Amino acid sequence: DGRFIAVGYYWDEIPDIEGALILTSTDGINWTHINDSTIPNETNSDSIVLYAIRYDFNNSRWVAAGDAGLVMVSNDGTTWSVASNPLGTTTDFYGMTVGSLGTTVVGRRGKVYSSADLTEWTENSSGNYVGLREIAFQNGQLLAGSSGGKVLASGDGGATWTPGNTTASGTLRNLVFGQGYWVAGNDSIRPNDTPISISPDGLNWSLPATVPEGFEDCRGLAYGNGVFVAVPVGGGSSLIHSTDAMEWIGTSHPWFTQHQQSIFVEFGGGQFVAFASGAPNVEVAVSSDGMEWQIHDTGTTTKLLAAAYGNGRWVFVGEDGQVVTTTDFQDWNEQVIAFGAKGPVRLEGVAFGAGHWIITGRDHSIWSSADGLDWEDAFTTELTGSNAIFYKSVFDGSSFWTVGPEGVIYQSESLAAALTPPVLAIERTASPDEYLLRIEGTAGQTWDLIHSPMFPATSWNTLQPVQLESGVHFETIQVPQGMSEGYLRLREPQGN
Repeated sequence: DGRFIAVGYYWDEIPDIEGALILTSTDGINWTHINDSTIPNETNSDSIVLYAIRYDFNNSRWVAAGDAGLVMVSNDGTTWSVASNPLGTTTDFYGMTVGSLGTTVVGRRGKVYSSADLTEWTENSSGNYVGLREIAFQNGQLLAGSSGGKVLASGDGGATWTPGNTTASGTLRNLVFGQGYWVAGNDSIRPNDTPISISPDGLNWSLPATVPEGFEDCRGLAYGNGVFVAVPVGGGSSLIHSTDAMEWIGTSHPWFTQHQQSIFVEFGGGQFVAFASGAPNVEVAVSSDGMEWQIHDTGTTTKLLAAAYGNGRWVFVGEDGQVVTTTDFQDWNEQVIAFGAKGPVRLEGVAFGAGHWIITGRDHSIWSSADGLDWEDAFTTELTGSNAIFYKSVFDGSSFWTVGPEGVIYQSESLAAALTPPVLAIERTASPDEYLLRIEGTAGQTWDLIHSPMFPATSWNTLQPVQLESGVHFETIQVPQGMSEGYLRLREPQGN
């Protein structure tokens, strides 16, 4: 409506009072503090901090949310009133979105409240109050993993979450999808528990995995190029592989054996990348098949904890705000980021999608970048402490997601407007049994490559998923047996 609104917390030394802060500006330079009896402070309310502000274009009004269940509304940004408390909750609200379906606020312990009119509210929840450590997306399904071996699955864009029937006892730090299965790596498990769990649908985790004897706590797990690769915390094998998720073969590699207690592994850009988080001089190992590895020195001594690939660049994050990037594993860029005036914090996750990067970390901090080099403060709840952590993050083709303690799940605003419909070009190769695919689209998107023997088609068969790690993707595919002719196209994964 032609103005900026900022919210937060204030403290006046004279007359020594603290309360919710609302500032308004028409130019973003000169600001006015809205301070009247309708604004909560320590003398009239238990809620004295506002964490979120959004403009509701459908109803031409401002909506703000804060701690102790506070929701406020204003038609002009100057005169405010307290809306109805969502079901009398005392939940602290840290995030909010508004749209054609109404207002949704999210807060502690995975709580989600939605309302079409700010009067009648519906309560939802992630269904899990333990610490969520991992989140992944594939085939239209979001999965979140936690301590205690729990998995939550959502097939409706995060609106509802269903617990899976896992029997694992450790922390699910890794969730990957390949060969038609979800595979989870379990860390800190009890004796006789399996370090690898398998599910065909993200809910039923009863499929058996045969791993080498002595394979303990799975610290790293990745899938790519038709191969699963997992690394243990201990055991006789320093590296295990599988092509079907069921049968795993162990090998010993000197570098993996040396750093066995502290290795993470990711896949991107057609390569597996493993990095030793606790090495004095941090090294990465790179492989296209998970068998043969080349070792590279990053030049940093800071412990690295997560990595992601996009637009031709690898981004690694770790302790003390450390961000390390490379495009070729020869030249490295190293920097330290911090949120505003805060000091550097431990960075826990990094993700890429739709041409954007995000980094997540301690103190509920999120940074964003367009190139993986220049980072901007994006979001924080201003909380600190053991419960104020964003761990892993993922892009689902439209939005970024991140998770944290007490079942907290956060979703970014949709980036759908930034997505580009993909273009598929097909060329023959020297081999009559192979085709070269060239796919151009928005980096970070996933599409299903599908086939039909006739057009118009009565049905399509899914050949394989295609992940656009960068804006242009090349892939050579084998012609499926019996497919002498037909049509290929790309579509969104089923469930999206």
